[in-house]
Amino acid sequence: MKFTFIQLATAKLINDYEVVSEYDAKRLAVAKELLERDAKRHLVGLNTDSGLYGKVFELLMRKPNSIVTWVQGQNKSDNITHINGTTTHCEVKTNFGRVGDFYKSKNSRSKYVIYAMCVEKIGKHERKDGTKDVKRWIIEPIIMRMDSFIEILESTKATKYIEHKNSIKSDRELAIKQWYNPFYEALKAFNATPYNRLGNYKASDIK
Repeated sequence: MKFTFIQLATAKLINDYEVVSEYDAKRLAVAKELLERDAKRHLVGLNTDSGLYGKVFELLMRKPNSIVTWVQGQNKSDNITHINGTTTHCEVKTNFGRVGDFYKSKNSRSKYVIYAMCVEKIGKHERKDGTKDVKRWIIEPIIMRMDSFIEILESTKATKYIEHKNSIKSDRELAIKQWYNPFYEALKAFNATPYNRLGNYKASDIK
């Protein structure tokens, strides 16, 4: 079976994951199931993005004592981490995810953002040698203050409203623009603190 770039990146998250608790073991099993399910989708020609990397990343960034073994729903604080020895709520985002909840008062308890990017774009036109242009953007897991992340979003004009439809209603929600170079370059230049879910951080070390 030939795996996609995103599937290989997700497999690396899974292979590098350190199981410390029984809840970690359950999260790891779910992550493997998500990867297997995505691989089967591609085998039958369903090549649309299923959000695999984001789901697995959010799941595996949880602290060992977290009892959550699935991805949280909308309008819930995604995760907790330890800052200055205190349990602190934070949001987990990847790639070009929705960020409207960053501006909503109901999520004001989340003062930090854990973020990672792993995306691939394959050109439509094939060269004479059968190859295509491939663009890949990667940002390893980082942790930032929420206001710093929002400042980068706003200073680079990196958000737009997207239509989110389901069988009940249609909503417009703010999201990070896809393949928007100013945001990507600004985030790389920011030199944010690398994130490890087993780490304990000082607020003074997080920009």
